Amino acid sequence: MIEFQAPQLEDKPWVDALLAQSQFQGCEYTFTNLFLWSQLYQTKITQLDGFLLAWFQRDEGCHYLLPAGQGDLKRVMEKVRQDRHCQAQPLRLSGVTGEGKERLDTLFPGRFLYEHDPGLDDYLYRAERLATLAGKKLHGKRNHINRFMTLYPDWSVEPLRADNVKDCWTVEKAWAGAANQENLKDGTEAGEEAKGESRALRLALCHQKELGLEGAVLRVAGQPVAFTLGGRLNRDTFDVHFEKAIPEVQGAFPMINREFVRMILERYPEIHWINREEDLGLPGLRQAKRSYDPDGMVVKYRATLQGEAPLWTE
Repeated sequence: MIEFQAPQLEDKPWVDALLAQSQFQGCEYTFTNLFLWSQLYQTKITQLDGFLLAWFQRDEGCHYLLPAGQGDLKRVMEKVRQDRHCQAQPLRLSGVTGEGKERLDTLFPGRFLYEHDPGLDDYLYRAERLATLAGKKLHGKRNHINRFMTLYPDWSVEPLRADNVKDCWTVEKAWAGAANQENLKDGTEAGEEAKGESRALRLALCHQKELGLEGAVLRVAGQPVAFTLGGRLNRDTFDVHFEKAIPEVQGAFPMINREFVRMILERYPEIHWINREEDLGLPGLRQAKRSYDPDGMVVKYRATLQGEAPLWTE
């Protein structure tokens, strides 16, 4: 049986090195997400023959990620097939991008059945468009920002640092609201997801430096009204993990979005894409992400192995 363990902060260097070799664009392929959500999804990782292996519990059972790294993928996939952690079900891979699907089909033709869940696709935006909001399709966003600057001429934005982390919790509590706080107690799947997000956010803020995360805080009259937090996904893509704003502050969401992307481009001019992750099939979240007119989607599949024959033999 392959030996796995829960992700620890000290695993970040070797995980990052293997992820860099694959350059996948799916948000699953960041150490930050593996680490932050490990408690909710019981995520476990290991290094095997030059690849990062990861498995987690979600929805109907156990899923692996397509191994990331370089080496003999056919041999490694056969070892994954034989792994005893998920033997009560067929081998299932989650978060398989189009590139990953093509590679699986090339190495193992006809062996995997693919299922597409649009709620798990990532939204991709050209960083320059989010920084300028140019064009007719983003006219509404520019109007929201103009309204914000008219209503709140004393606004300011600053990088997220250790001395203003507490302001993020002020925004988080206002964003969640009384109704959502009740949902955290009801034991439903939505409640568990909300609790998981709260834990993930706390970990991200507590370990911002160790995780290599960057963020911004938006203020009105010195008071925090929005914040955002993200990190590098690969050489040309930045992943936004969290974005919160006080709902009553008109235009706070588009304002923090624009200002943060401008900040990122100033620091990392090589960034071309902003990944704003999935909408999880939630209507409100889907509408919000589509309102920015995405330039592309990271289409992802669940791949289920068909049959019991080995994937590779000596």
